[in-house]
Amino acid sequence: MIRFFVRPTFCFLLFIAILMQCREQEFPSMAYPGLETMSVTRITPDGAMFRAKISRPGQEPVTDHGFVWGLHDNPSPGRDETLSLGEMHGDDVFNASIEHTLIPDTTYFVKAYVTTKKHTVYGKVVSFRSGNGLPPLVEKLVPRKGTKGDTVVIHGRHFSATPSNVGVWFGETEAQVAVSNDSTIRCVVPGEIDGQSVPVTVTVYGQLSDAAVFEFTPPQVDGFSPAKAFFGDTLVITGSGFSLVTEDNKVYFNEYFSRVARATKETLTVVVPPGLGHYAATLTVEVDGRRSTAEKKFVLLPPVLASVSPLKGKRGTLVTVKGERFSGHLAGNQVLFGDNPGKIVTANEHEIRVEVPKGVYDARTMDVTVQVAGQPVVWHQPFLLDEAWIEKHTVPGGFLDHGTAFVIGKSGYAGLGSRDSRTFWRFSPEENAWEEIAGFPGRYRDRATSFVINGKAYVGGGGRGPLLKDFYRYDPSSNRWTAVADFPFGISDAVAVARNGKGYVIARKEDDERNSLWAYDPGANQWTEIAAKGSFSGYAETGFVVNNRLFCIVQDDAANRNVLMEFDFGNLTWQQRNTSGGNLMRDDFVTSIGHNGVGYIFDSSGLQRYDVSTGVLSRVSDAPEGRQASVAFVLNGKLYFGYGHRGNTRMSDFWEWIEF
Repeated sequence: MIRFFVRPTFCFLLFIAILMQCREQEFPSMAYPGLETMSVTRITPDGAMFRAKISRPGQEPVTDHGFVWGLHDNPSPGRDETLSLGEMHGDDVFNASIEHTLIPDTTYFVKAYVTTKKHTVYGKVVSFRSGNGLPPLVEKLVPRKGTKGDTVVIHGRHFSATPSNVGVWFGETEAQVAVSNDSTIRCVVPGEIDGQSVPVTVTVYGQLSDAAVFEFTPPQVDGFSPAKAFFGDTLVITGSGFSLVTEDNKVYFNEYFSRVARATKETLTVVVPPGLGHYAATLTVEVDGRRSTAEKKFVLLPPVLASVSPLKGKRGTLVTVKGERFSGHLAGNQVLFGDNPGKIVTANEHEIRVEVPKGVYDARTMDVTVQVAGQPVVWHQPFLLDEAWIEKHTVPGGFLDHGTAFVIGKSGYAGLGSRDSRTFWRFSPEENAWEEIAGFPGRYRDRATSFVINGKAYVGGGGRGPLLKDFYRYDPSSNRWTAVADFPFGISDAVAVARNGKGYVIARKEDDERNSLWAYDPGANQWTEIAAKGSFSGYAETGFVVNNRLFCIVQDDAANRNVLMEFDFGNLTWQQRNTSGGNLMRDDFVTSIGHNGVGYIFDSSGLQRYDVSTGVLSRVSDAPEGRQASVAFVLNGKLYFGYGHRGNTRMSDFWEWIEF
């Protein structure tokens, strides 16, 4: 019985002893503090006052404290506004005046927080009704100059720690906001903005700041390398202000766009574009509409010629040029035969095939020049135009219809090719050019007659009603005209030649069908009719002298053709000559010239050749288009012919011919 009583009593005494020991010693404290969010006070149009207190101290020091607030009933950092106040130094109560932009008359939720090394403790959520808040204030931009894609830090006040609540505008273009807090915003400069400067504004909860100014830095081209290159080669442009977005950089060689392969802020790698119109190109870089031009011009490397074949041919002959640095675009190459560009049929970097062109040529031998983007290289061997006829330059204005022509020394002369003109021109075969000389002193006329004696020309007659008879002498040494004896009567389209120091004119009076032969003596300045036997009544078209023999082409109306007459100075008799091998067609306004034992006759069918020694008349192939009222003369063993008319078309071409 005793043992049972003692055990409960012992347990009771032991409990009392332990309880007494606990009263002498406290329970262990918590590692993190307790926190209470207090009511929001001082709600004003400019913001609000947040307050909180530490309700229980913790063992770990506080490394940060502050407030989180927003429109959600349980605000959280990262989504809502956060204000950090940093470390705490012994105070149990802390507060903060909030001047962030607030939406007017809106319910907000706020809670305090403290952070230790291992824990973050939040107070309870407290709600309040906003008055308003101060608008954002932009103080400065860093940097204040730049270009698209640059990162800009905006310094100021009353911003938001939540990027989604912040808007940054460069003009009317919104920028991407990367990071923001109460006093700084980090954003990226947007593209596609015109102008050299733009206002930058910040909106927070719809409230707008005053504007700061951001200046766009135009690209700056400092140089490029290599200085000379060719189509398809890589060129590196150095400078500043380029865009990291490759396609935002535009590079031009003159007006030709070049693709940018790689881009950094300081370099652009581009490819020389094909088809440059000129070998010296201005290099321009454009970024967002802002441009910079290199001081020195880019130069395209010249072509290199390896061969030109064949080096002899006619117009239309296909010539192959081989070498390097040709353009793959037909229009990027040009092959000149003399001054005439050939028709390029095919082209690649190493070969050009080109047709010998039509056109005006100074001579039958000429340089072959290859130009790539205007960069010329001349082949070291000449090309021979293997043709009897080559076209020459014409008189300015290009028309001489019913004109007259003659030769003095090494120059040909032509003029009076219009009813209302007194103009005369001198042709230089060496220069292939016409030069205007002193104007004819008589009245306007066409269909005049001319011959040359002792280095002076005699020109007169012509007109269409009344027919004119005045004559003038031209002296090339003084470039002056002097009046001489008039012809005995008015004449038009008369035949005139020179022989043994005298001039001879075959003409007829306006009311007489009979032709008469007149001789002019320059010493006596006198015209004398020659009593010729066998005079003909057909109209005298043209005449020429070969081997001191006078020939005249005359219309034979009965036979409906033209015939060839020769005047025998021994017995003063006209005789008709046979023209074996061909016939002279019935034609008006025929032109002829004598040279090297041959008479050349130009009519509407083309050119015929009369061999005086054999009496054979033959047609010359490949002659220029036939015509009437043309002019012709011989210089340095070459025959020159052109102008006149064909039907109602006045001809402006002028040609040189040699007999191969």
